[in-house]
Amino acid sequence: MKVLERFYFPFFMALFISLTQFSYADSHVIGILEPNRVSSISNEVTAVVETIHVNIGDVVKGGDLLARLNAEDYSLQVRLAESEVALSQAEYNAYERQFTRIKGLQKKGNASISQLDDSKKLFEVSLAQLHVAKAKLDLSKNTLQKTNVLAPYDAWVSARNIEQGQLINTSSIMFELVDIQKLRVVFYLLENDLSQVSQGDKVAVSIPALNDAKRQATIVHIAPQQFTTQPGYRVEAMIANSDYALRPGFTARISLVATLVEVTGE
Repeated sequence: MKVLERFYFPFFMALFISLTQFSYADSHVIGILEPNRVSSISNEVTAVVETIHVNIGDVVKGGDLLARLNAEDYSLQVRLAESEVALSQAEYNAYERQFTRIKGLQKKGNASISQLDDSKKLFEVSLAQLHVAKAKLDLSKNTLQKTNVLAPYDAWVSARNIEQGQLINTSSIMFELVDIQKLRVVFYLLENDLSQVSQGDKVAVSIPALNDAKRQATIVHIAPQQFTTQPGYRVEAMIANSDYALRPGFTARISLVATLVEVTGE
């Protein structure tokens, strides 16, 4: 299973940019909520989808089974690799006994040095072949495990792109997961206001979509430079969302002046 993480970009980014051009002197800025993580879950083996265990909107825990792919071919590969290990082990044991016997005979003068060297060479080759067979077995077992597609962390299922009975190739995107136990409050500050906030500061956040419900967030990132496509310096604050009431895309009102009074006591 491959997990490709990416940042969440709201569809109405142009509108968002226009809304966030507020100065610190306005006492608040407008931001938007983004998920903490967004991941595309893809498969690493070609197989038919056997069962699907989640759907859009489901909440999953890390390690939960998302889907199971048909594992018959990969189970056979494991059995074949196990047989190769057994064969290599038997050859190794035989050459080990032969090497030990010839080594004893050579000490007594009943075997030549060349016989000892040949026996040692066969013994070492059989040992290397045994290591290769065991590595192939580990690889086949690892491939078999990939037929069980698991959630990498606690998340919501935001998209499902497969159906039962579908043949999927490697790297096909099967699910989209979003981690919204915490959300990022993203807003922009102009250069004159940037010195008024620091990483680790607490900011008061109200959510208009939830009747201006009040939350507290902690600033975790402040961009070191402006980008020409964005109105100022990007600031990210992390907000808890254990009740899952907040959703990515919600508008957030960040009260900066009120926060400074609360935090510094001024």
